Amino acid sequence: MQSILQSALPMVWIGGSEPLIHPGIGHFVRAIAQSGHYIFLETNGTLLRRRIHEFQPLPQVFLGVRLNVDHTSEFALAVEGLRAARLSGFFTVVHSLVGRTSKLPELARTREFLAELRIDGWLITAESADPGTIRNAAEARSHLLTKPWRWFSRRIERELLAHPSRTDEWSVSSAQEPDASREETCEESVKAL
Repeated sequence: MQSILQSALPMVWIGGSEPLIHPGIGHFVRAIAQSGHYIFLETNGTLLRRRIHEFQPLPQVFLGVRLNVDHTSEFALAVEGLRAARLSGFFTVVHSLVGRTSKLPELARTREFLAELRIDGWLITAESADPGTIRNAAEARSHLLTKPWRWFSRRIERELLAHPSRTDEWSVSSAQEPDASREETCEESVKAL
């Protein structure tokens, strides 16, 4: 925590498998925001509606949801979470991961849907460092995003695809001790940008 608070970089990205499963995430976000950093908390959105009361709608806090418009039950929960965040006064951002086979018309429909939700911002990044995927994401950004969100998406993409052994990134495991009964360990990532 001290390393994050003392970082001279202006923004902290909190992502990973699902940060909202951690009980103290609201306090963690508030502490970082009070140190003057901007925070982007990225979640899949399914727990956002239930956990929104743990956060304060500070001007430095942006709640981001990875959202693919596929109309599954997870999608419906994510949309409910986004609506709850908007009604609670938070800045909201949707993060779309673009693959090699993602199509521009599908993303254009996503843009129309996000306009109806009145989301504050939209990030489009490549889901992998594959050159074809990166080209596809760049094309989607050039057609669908405003200039500031294109720039920010490119910057976030570079950081998210960068090698994880940097000194300004911290990984936090939700498993304190090895547990054979856990099928997977949830790894969260905190990056200063």
